[in-house]
Amino acid sequence: RRVLFRSGPASPIWLVKHLGMPASYLGALSLVSSLAAIASQRIWARYIDRQGSRRVLGVAGALAALVPLGWLVVFDPWVAVPLNLFAGLSWGGYSLAMSARLLQLAPAADRPAYLGTYAAAIGISGAFGSLIAGAVAAAVPIEWVPVIFVVQDNRVALGTPTERHTAGDLAALPRAYVVAGLECDGNNVLDVWAATDRKSTRLNSSHIPLSRM
Repeated sequence: RRVLFRSGPASPIWLVKHLGMPASYLGALSLVSSLAAIASQRIWARYIDRQGSRRVLGVAGALAALVPLGWLVVFDPWVAVPLNLFAGLSWGGYSLAMSARLLQLAPAADRPAYLGTYAAAIGISGAFGSLIAGAVAAAVPIEWVPVIFVVQDNRVALGTPTERHTAGDLAALPRAYVVAGLECDGNNVLDVWAATDRKSTRLNSSHIPLSRM
């Protein structure tokens, strides 16, 4: 579990756009996180043996939750290195404890079947979730839903630039659902607040769904 995925999509943009780091620096940070996770496995394994997987899940999960807060103090590129080390350690422990917990909960004789079913269930639920969402979106007129949709375009999705896997401009997405759209600067809190205020006022008066980009 790499820290750049877990700390949200803003961290790569912060490093590249605002701190002037090359894209290769992101790969180096991801490698640091992965190596830290691998190196910590024996330590976490001993902790699990002594304290149990349930307790380690809580500890490692609490440590991992601190990673996004750490990005608030990354004003120099080098600070991201120890932060990624910490993220790799915490997420490495969480992943190992989760696997151990699943093994403990599954009956010994049926562990392969239970773990395989668990992995398959995750994949199937993700696939069916997308199918159901698409069916509902097609069946239910979007104009019946009084909601403001927020679409964030940070131009990077899971480390891949959007131009490599997205056709067209995300700003055109509202038109596909025949709803009004508005673009604003997501890095400007006042701009986002003003856009949301205008659209919420319009929504309350017209009950027409809106999209804010």
